[in-house]
Amino acid sequence: HNGYGHVNINGFYAENFGKLYRSCGTCGNIKRTVALNHVWGYNPKVSLVTVNANNGDVATFTDDIHVHTSKGANAVCQTTSSTNGKEPKVTSKGPSKNCVFNKNKIEFY
Repeated sequence: HNGYGHVNINGFYAENFGKLYRSCGTCGNIKRTVALNHVWGYNPKVSLVTVNANNGDVATFTDDIHVHTSKGANAVCQTTSSTNGKEPKVTSKGPSKNCVFNKNKIEFY
């Protein structure tokens, strides 16, 4: 997601993937948001979502989220810190103010 604004992901299945959604970490200091509802992720290599904390990006997981993984909440959402045109570095994994979800409401397999 390179531009400004909001993305809704509703009713989506992904299998053997890196990230279902990633906010751009080298596209300037602009805020991006994403909401996920009715999403199934089977074997995410990284996470369902990656957002940039220092840009104020926020991912909100609402209802009916299923993740088949051995990584637990770390496979749901991670935050990165964008760095002057270089690839962003991971700063946290799991629930946070930028990755809004309740681990108890996500079904893990």
